[in-house]
Amino acid sequence: MLITREIDYAIRVVRALSDMNIHSASYVEKTEAVPTSFAYKIFKKLSKSGIVEIIRGPNGGYRLAKKCDELNLFDIISSVDNDFVINECMREGYVCTREDKLCTVHNELKRVQQVLTDELKRKSLSEVLKLK
Repeated sequence: MLITREIDYAIRVVRALSDMNIHSASYVEKTEAVPTSFAYKIFKKLSKSGIVEIIRGPNGGYRLAKKCDELNLFDIISSVDNDFVINECMREGYVCTREDKLCTVHNELKRVQQVLTDELKRKSLSEVLKLK
């Protein structure tokens, strides 16, 4: 499992928009050091998942579509990486080469994956960013 650069940037993008105002991609680049070209890609993914709203027009830009109280780190991570797993065998559709025996390691990794998911969901983004 790896927090990729894209995941890191997505968290930064959401943090830049956490004031619920409309901001440009260049604002995100200046405040969070997310390259504009990368930010556009992330905005698109966050928009598709309903986290960010894209506002078109001369006064347009990007803003959060949900309040920070309604979001958590798992929401952001899963919007840009829907395959966030600690081991390849956790991926949906994975075919294990050890079909002859039940893998006890897989069962433990499955438990750890659930703990990680639960922890990423445990706090709202408001709590993580200390907005309260």
